[in-house]
Amino acid sequence: MRSTRPWLKDTQLPIDADAELVVAEGKKVVLSLLASERPVIAVLAERHYYDTAFCLMLDARGVSAECRYVADNGLLKEVVGYRMHQGVMAIGVAPDQVAVDALQAPIVVLNGLANAENVGAIIRNCVAFGVQNLLIDSGCASPFSRRSVKVAMGTVFGIQWHRTESLSSALESLSQRGVTVIAADTFVDSVSLSDYMFPSNYALVLGSEGHGLNPSVLDCVDAVVRVPMQGNVDSLNVAAASAVFLYHAQHLGKCDKIS
Repeated sequence: MRSTRPWLKDTQLPIDADAELVVAEGKKVVLSLLASERPVIAVLAERHYYDTAFCLMLDARGVSAECRYVADNGLLKEVVGYRMHQGVMAIGVAPDQVAVDALQAPIVVLNGLANAENVGAIIRNCVAFGVQNLLIDSGCASPFSRRSVKVAMGTVFGIQWHRTESLSSALESLSQRGVTVIAADTFVDSVSLSDYMFPSNYALVLGSEGHGLNPSVLDCVDAVVRVPMQGNVDSLNVAAASAVFLYHAQHLGKCDKIS
């Protein structure tokens, strides 16, 4: 079959024509891509970037001169659709997903999160609080969509991830390995986060704000935990909630820290 991406031949890299590509936008995200082990296909940047140590990084990553493109900020705005303050972007290859059995607890699990910004923010929170493994279902936005990668600030390049068509089956597989599956939800009979002690080998399941967790997913969990709130607020943005849960799990509520 003829490749639908004939320009890949110019990269001089052994890249599958069907590989999932990722757009890194902004200096920090591009540097994160360059610092990762992922192939870098091409770079588009303002001229001053090529007069710095940035070029040495491109040399080290095998980005050929033919794949280093120069543009002024006006052209970048036309390409991106809005003004780019940092004037640099790159295309790379997204990390391959691993088998579900290769995921190591702690794990964050996403059920039906279609908003790419929320997915990106949760990934950033995961890395900030020591979680490097992500399990998502088919209803989730790709962690490697342009918006998700930008909001995640490039942290997505360092995670292990798996997308499953049957989240309940994947959770059952985790349970069989001794992973405690914890759902974040606001059920009346759920446990307050302030009273919950996290085991070290947990999987935290987060659902969408609009629909919550799928009933088949809830059937697979060992505990349902909520963030205690006051006033008329009955829920948090899912990305904000993930930060609260993950901070608590790392610093305040670990079973193995209790004597």
